[in-house]
Amino acid sequence: MATYKIPTSRMIRAARGLLGLDQTEFAEALGVARKTIIRIEADDAEPTNPRRLAMHKAIREKLEDEFNIRFVFASKVSGEGVVMKRGS
Repeated sequence: MATYKIPTSRMIRAARGLLGLDQTEFAEALGVARKTIIRIEADDAEPTNPRRLAMHKAIREKLEDEFNIRFVFASKVSGEGVVMKRGS
């Protein structure tokens, strides 16, 4: 079973930029407080706190399921990134 990857703060910022939303619009679309988005985007450390991990996971799922965002995780052949799924 593959491990579930958590998007980095940079990837979440990039997803917001790809969608063309400011922090307030992004927070409303995700159903969280703007303060939550500010904290997540400002913290470049990998989340280890269970609540923070859960928030990153929830954000990833919502962005993938409702906004057709696909997170590309760094590998030996490419860096990390964010793209819109085809047909979006």
